[in-house]
Amino acid sequence: MIVEHRGSSSSSGSWEAEPGHPFRRLVMRPNSEMTQAEFLGAWLASEEVCGEIFAEIDRDQRGRPEALWSLDPTCILSAHIAYPNSEMEGWIWRGYGEEVHLLSRDVFYTLRRDPQAPWLPLAALRVALGSIEADAMQTAFVRSFFRNSGVPSGAGID
Repeated sequence: MIVEHRGSSSSSGSWEAEPGHPFRRLVMRPNSEMTQAEFLGAWLASEEVCGEIFAEIDRDQRGRPEALWSLDPTCILSAHIAYPNSEMEGWIWRGYGEEVHLLSRDVFYTLRRDPQAPWLPLAALRVALGSIEADAMQTAFVRSFFRNSGVPSGAGID
């Protein structure tokens, strides 16, 4: 994984690599139970199936991220979470008989945007299923057409 930033020294705005970036180090060893390959595999699977990625961020005593734990996106709900002194935006994870409330700042979230509805995630699996459904409907139409001796339904030819 390469983390880049837009170079400020050049007028062309080219991108420059940041080899020691904290996010890169975090993804290289996301948590005590996952390797970089396992975390990125979970990330890609989540993106392909659901179009979005969620990971819980564990922080050290100074508030800096020290671990990322991938979350099943099918178990996540967006929510308003009421706390004693405030109401904050956040997420609710429901799974395995548990419910965990997470603040927005403690969740790494990104999505592949749908160009037709940019507020929604776009999953490659959803696109593929749409193509399969269109093909199945076309096959059913052609089958019906030939079962009706090649006469379109509703033509009423005597």
